[in-house]
Amino acid sequence: MRATVWISAVIYLGIAVTILTIVLSAGMPVIYRIRDRNTIEETKVIMHTLDDAIRDVAIKGPGNRRGPFVIEINKGDFAIDAENDLIIWTLENSRYLYSQPDVVYTEGNLQILTTNSTMQNRYNVKLMLNYSAKNIDINSNFKTLMGKYTLYVTNYGSTEGKINVTIEETG
Repeated sequence: MRATVWISAVIYLGIAVTILTIVLSAGMPVIYRIRDRNTIEETKVIMHTLDDAIRDVAIKGPGNRRGPFVIEINKGDFAIDAENDLIIWTLENSRYLYSQPDVVYTEGNLQILTTNSTMQNRYNVKLMLNYSAKNIDINSNFKTLMGKYTLYVTNYGSTEGKINVTIEETG
């Protein structure tokens, strides 16, 4: 009688572990996709906010400043390419297919490009603000962002027909 109880307990435990394993193996990819989608959406908001501030200070003239903007980048590569007047965020090996691969999607001033990753069922998502064709010259006291920052956007006048807009962390 006692052995029957232990055998039943072991069988029930085995069934419970098997069910839990099946649920987790099916559910984790969905959780990873949702996490990547939320990261992309949060970064889009940051990029739109930054773009609005850049365009606003450019229009309002020298000495104009916007901020502070508290931003937090926890995933992906956020870079300010002052040499080419670009602000780029890239998320590599995302489990979430954000847009049709290899087609540039434009949302306001934000360009979005999804490409296939080298890993199966993974994608690289790139968000980009390009000021090279505009009359705005982007400057910054840093190249990449990772973590939490308090940013200011300032118009420092113009040189050679381009408005010098600086993104800085100083207050």
